[in-house]
Amino acid sequence: MVQDTDGDGIIDSKEKFQQTFTHKVKNDDCAVTEVIVDMECTGNINRTTSVESVMNTDILCTDVVGLVGEPFEIETGSEFDKATLTFKIDKDKLGEIPFDNLLFLWYNEEDNEFVELETILDEANGTVSIKTTHFSKYMIVDQQAWFDNWREIYARFEKLSEKSPSITAICVDCSGSMSTNDRFFISRILKPVIVT
Repeated sequence: MVQDTDGDGIIDSKEKFQQTFTHKVKNDDCAVTEVIVDMECTGNINRTTSVESVMNTDILCTDVVGLVGEPFEIETGSEFDKATLTFKIDKDKLGEIPFDNLLFLWYNEEDNEFVELETILDEANGTVSIKTTHFSKYMIVDQQAWFDNWREIYARFEKLSEKSPSITAICVDCSGSMSTNDRFFISRILKPVIVT
Protein backbone atom coordinates (compact mmCIF):
# COMPACT_ATOMS: atom_id res chain seq x y z
CA MET A 1 0.00 0.00 0.00
CA VAL A 2 1.31 3.49 -0.95
CA GLN A 3 1.78 5.67 2.12
CA ASP A 4 0.76 9.31 2.56
CA THR A 5 1.71 9.84 6.19
CA ASP A 6 0.59 13.46 6.46
CA GLY A 7 -2.54 12.96 4.34
CA ASP A 8 -1.78 15.86 1.97
CA GLY A 9 -2.36 13.85 -1.20
CA ILE A 10 1.37 13.49 -1.96
CA ILE A 11 2.80 10.03 -1.37
CA ASP A 12 5.73 9.89 1.03
CA SER A 13 8.28 8.99 -1.67
CA LYS A 14 7.36 12.17 -3.62
CA GLU A 15 7.13 14.47 -0.61
CA LYS A 16 9.71 17.28 -0.66
CA PHE A 17 11.08 18.76 2.54
CA GLN A 18 13.96 21.11 3.39
CA GLN A 19 17.26 19.29 3.91
CA THR A 20 20.96 20.13 4.03
CA PHE A 21 23.94 18.04 2.92
CA THR A 22 27.44 19.11 4.00
CA HIS A 23 30.62 17.77 2.43
CA LYS A 24 33.80 18.52 4.38
CA VAL A 25 36.79 18.87 2.06
CA LYS A 26 39.61 16.51 3.01
CA ASN A 27 42.45 18.48 1.41
CA ASP A 28 43.76 20.78 4.14
CA ASP A 29 45.44 23.01 1.54
CA CYS A 30 42.18 23.71 -0.30
CA ALA A 31 40.69 27.19 0.14
CA VAL A 32 37.23 25.58 -0.03
CA THR A 33 36.64 23.81 3.29
CA GLU A 34 32.99 22.77 2.90
CA VAL A 35 30.48 22.27 0.10
CA ILE A 36 26.91 22.69 1.35
CA VAL A 37 23.78 21.72 -0.59
CA ASP A 38 20.51 23.06 0.83
CA MET A 39 17.22 22.26 -0.87
CA GLU A 40 13.64 21.12 -0.55
CA CYS A 41 13.78 17.64 -2.01
CA THR A 42 12.53 14.06 -1.94
CA GLY A 43 14.24 11.17 -0.17
CA ASN A 44 17.07 11.37 2.35
CA ILE A 45 19.56 13.93 1.04
CA ASN A 46 22.44 12.25 2.89
CA ARG A 47 21.80 9.03 0.96
CA THR A 48 20.95 10.49 -2.45
CA THR A 49 23.50 13.29 -2.77
CA SER A 50 27.25 13.21 -3.33
CA VAL A 51 30.02 15.80 -3.68
CA GLU A 52 33.36 14.80 -5.15
CA SER A 53 36.47 16.79 -5.99
CA VAL A 54 37.42 16.44 -9.66
CA MET A 55 40.84 18.06 -9.18
CA ASN A 56 43.34 16.34 -11.49
CA THR A 57 40.68 13.90 -12.73
CA ASP A 58 38.82 16.43 -14.91
CA ILE A 59 41.61 18.32 -16.66
CA LEU A 60 39.36 21.02 -18.12
CA CYS A 61 38.07 21.98 -14.68
CA THR A 62 41.49 21.60 -13.06
CA ASP A 63 43.13 23.94 -15.60
CA VAL A 64 40.56 26.75 -15.30
CA VAL A 65 42.34 30.09 -15.10
CA GLY A 66 42.05 31.72 -11.68
CA LEU A 67 40.79 28.55 -9.97
CA VAL A 68 40.38 28.97 -6.20
CA GLY A 69 40.50 25.72 -4.25
CA GLU A 70 39.20 22.69 -6.15
CA PRO A 71 36.39 22.01 -8.63
CA PHE A 72 33.59 19.75 -7.36
CA GLU A 73 31.04 17.52 -9.04
CA ILE A 74 27.66 17.46 -7.29
CA GLU A 75 25.09 14.75 -8.01
CA THR A 76 21.75 13.83 -6.46
CA GLY A 77 19.04 11.25 -6.94
CA SER A 78 16.53 13.44 -5.11
CA GLU A 79 13.87 15.42 -6.94
CA PHE A 80 14.07 19.17 -6.33
CA ASP A 81 13.11 22.45 -7.97
CA LYS A 82 15.79 24.80 -6.68
CA ALA A 83 18.84 24.42 -4.47
CA THR A 84 21.32 26.70 -2.75
CA LEU A 85 24.92 25.64 -3.29
CA THR A 86 27.43 27.15 -0.85
CA PHE A 87 31.20 26.89 -0.71
CA LYS A 88 32.74 27.75 2.67
CA ILE A 89 36.04 29.56 2.14
CA ASP A 90 39.13 29.70 4.34
CA LYS A 91 40.03 33.35 3.71
CA ASP A 92 43.59 32.78 4.98
CA LYS A 93 44.17 30.53 1.94
CA LEU A 94 43.12 33.14 -0.63
CA GLY A 95 46.56 34.74 -0.62
CA GLU A 96 46.42 38.03 -2.56
CA ILE A 97 42.92 37.38 -3.95
CA PRO A 98 40.28 39.75 -2.50
CA PHE A 99 37.17 37.95 -1.26
CA ASP A 100 35.05 40.22 -3.48
CA ASN A 101 36.78 38.76 -6.55
CA LEU A 102 35.30 35.28 -6.04
CA LEU A 103 32.99 34.06 -8.80
CA PHE A 104 31.10 30.78 -9.25
CA LEU A 105 31.43 28.88 -12.54
CA TRP A 106 29.75 25.70 -13.65
CA TYR A 107 30.85 23.49 -16.51
CA ASN A 108 28.08 22.99 -19.04
CA GLU A 109 29.03 19.61 -20.52
CA GLU A 110 26.30 19.71 -23.16
CA ASP A 111 27.64 22.93 -24.71
CA ASN A 112 31.27 22.42 -23.64
CA GLU A 113 31.54 25.79 -21.93
CA PHE A 114 32.10 27.39 -18.56
CA VAL A 115 29.19 29.54 -17.38
CA GLU A 116 29.59 32.48 -15.01
CA LEU A 117 26.92 32.53 -12.31
CA GLU A 118 25.30 35.21 -10.20
CA THR A 119 27.35 34.81 -7.04
CA ILE A 120 26.26 35.73 -3.51
CA LEU A 121 29.25 36.75 -1.36
CA ASP A 122 29.12 36.74 2.44
CA GLU A 123 32.60 37.73 3.58
CA ALA A 124 31.62 37.91 7.27
CA ASN A 125 30.72 34.20 7.24
CA GLY A 126 33.28 33.25 4.57
CA THR A 127 30.70 31.80 2.18
CA VAL A 128 30.11 32.00 -1.56
CA SER A 129 26.69 30.83 -2.80
CA ILE A 130 24.50 30.41 -5.85
CA LYS A 131 20.93 29.31 -6.55
CA THR A 132 20.67 26.47 -9.05
CA THR A 133 18.08 24.19 -10.63
CA HIS A 134 20.57 21.47 -11.59
CA PHE A 135 23.85 19.95 -10.52
CA SER A 136 27.08 19.52 -12.44
CA LYS A 137 30.72 20.52 -11.92
CA TYR A 138 31.12 23.76 -9.98
CA MET A 139 34.13 25.82 -9.01
CA ILE A 140 35.21 29.20 -7.68
CA VAL A 141 37.56 31.45 -9.63
CA ASP A 142 39.27 34.79 -9.14
CA GLN A 143 37.11 36.75 -11.56
CA GLN A 144 39.84 39.30 -12.26
CA ALA A 145 42.20 36.57 -13.48
CA TRP A 146 39.32 34.91 -15.37
CA PHE A 147 38.24 38.04 -17.25
CA ASP A 148 41.81 39.33 -17.77
CA ASN A 149 42.68 36.12 -19.59
CA TRP A 150 39.60 36.33 -21.82
CA ARG A 151 40.59 39.89 -22.69
CA GLU A 152 44.08 38.66 -23.57
CA ILE A 153 42.60 35.94 -25.76
CA TYR A 154 40.50 38.45 -27.68
CA ALA A 155 43.49 40.80 -28.03
CA ARG A 156 45.55 37.96 -29.51
CA PHE A 157 42.70 37.06 -31.85
CA GLU A 158 42.51 40.67 -33.06
CA LYS A 159 46.25 40.62 -33.79
CA LEU A 160 45.85 37.39 -35.73
CA SER A 161 42.96 38.91 -37.67
CA GLU A 162 45.07 41.95 -38.58
CA LYS A 163 47.83 39.70 -39.94
CA SER A 164 45.42 37.31 -41.65
CA PRO A 165 42.18 39.07 -42.58
CA SER A 166 40.77 35.79 -43.87
CA ILE A 167 40.44 34.52 -40.30
CA THR A 168 36.79 35.12 -39.46
CA ALA A 169 35.92 32.74 -36.64
CA ILE A 170 37.06 31.55 -33.21
CA CYS A 171 36.70 27.85 -32.45
CA VAL A 172 36.88 26.83 -28.78
CA ASP A 173 37.85 23.17 -28.42
CA CYS A 174 37.19 22.07 -24.84
CA SER A 175 38.31 18.46 -25.34
CA GLY A 176 42.02 19.25 -25.34
CA SER A 177 42.57 16.91 -28.30
CA MET A 178 43.55 19.80 -30.54
CA SER A 179 46.33 21.15 -28.31
CA THR A 180 48.99 20.19 -30.90
CA ASN A 181 47.46 22.79 -33.25
CA ASP A 182 47.90 25.57 -30.71
CA ARG A 183 50.62 27.31 -32.74
CA PHE A 184 50.50 30.51 -30.69
CA PHE A 185 50.56 28.77 -27.26
CA ILE A 186 47.27 30.36 -26.29
CA SER A 187 46.41 27.27 -24.24
CA ARG A 188 49.12 28.31 -21.79
CA ILE A 189 47.14 31.36 -20.77
CA LEU A 190 43.60 29.96 -20.85
CA LYS A 191 41.63 26.76 -21.10
CA PRO A 192 39.64 26.01 -23.26
CA VAL A 193 41.98 26.23 -26.22
CA ILE A 194 41.63 28.51 -29.24
CA VAL A 195 42.28 26.49 -32.38
CA THR A 196 43.57 28.47 -35.38
